[in-house]
Amino acid sequence: MSPQEKKEDNPTCCYVFSFLGFLALVGTAGFFIWYLAIRKGSEDGDLFGKSPTSSVNNTQPTLFPTASPSFAPSTSTPFPTGQNFAKLCENTAGMNNFLQKNINNKFYLIEMVQFKDVTKTGSYDRYYSELRDLNTLFYMKEGDNIYDQILITEFDGGGDFTDKIMENNDADFVTALEERGKQLSRDDIFVAKLNTEISTLYPNLVNGVNDSSTAPYSPVAFHVHGMKFVTSPYDGRLDVAKFDAETATLRSDNNVFGQAWFDVQAACRGTNQKYDQVRIESIKSWTDYANVISRQSWVDAQSDRNKGLDSSISFTETVTADEFTNMY
Repeated sequence: MSPQEKKEDNPTCCYVFSFLGFLALVGTAGFFIWYLAIRKGSEDGDLFGKSPTSSVNNTQPTLFPTASPSFAPSTSTPFPTGQNFAKLCENTAGMNNFLQKNINNKFYLIEMVQFKDVTKTGSYDRYYSELRDLNTLFYMKEGDNIYDQILITEFDGGGDFTDKIMENNDADFVTALEERGKQLSRDDIFVAKLNTEISTLYPNLVNGVNDSSTAPYSPVAFHVHGMKFVTSPYDGRLDVAKFDAETATLRSDNNVFGQAWFDVQAACRGTNQKYDQVRIESIKSWTDYANVISRQSWVDAQSDRNKGLDSSISFTETVTADEFTNMY
């Protein structure tokens, strides 16, 4: 073959190799795109990138929208969940928010009631008898100020509250819940958490009687303090803390003990009374208590306490107790 003929064949050869290179490039790009699609699909749970639950309606309203399914309200309950809740609580939005955030966190339901006629308490007594099957910690009555009875029940969390109250379709319980308010002129209900500062700061102040069944003595009375701290022009908590520091030893030396401090988290009913804290203290005898309040140090410290509280909301109730416990 002449040199001229070889020179004329070279362009054709180059064209062939260029075309083959182009096909290789296209194939490589196609494979890369296919690989990315497969990888994206596997990450999303489907070959084509679709979620395996994309066809499920996840916007259904539930009481605990962010909760584990095991704590979501049951759909098999014959008695509608919302009816029990509405019978007990007015502030359903605030309670829902609290329960969502405390599904597994222990809390306490504090019920403080006033009767239209203290000689007619049958409907509330039936309700209390139903709650005794749960875990009532305090049942106090014969209040001398605002409230005639105070009932405090412990729950292990929002799921426990749902099972025992909202989804409790026992006929006797439902009837008692429906009738509990018929004889009441005032009905304040709150959820609260246990404050542990008292046991840390004033350990001697929590050395009171353990509970109503094993106590070495029965306190002559209890004080229930509903406390609303002032916030302006200063923080009233500081004044109350000063009172606590100055009187803790005086109180414990004279058998006046803190049985529980509860930090209020939300109102279930009676939202006008927004207490910050509810305290319960036991009094062994009136003689012991007289030894406390007769001291000048108590009088001086009491003025600090009063300064730190909103007197238009705060209260102190003297009560007796059928049930009580030491939370510390």
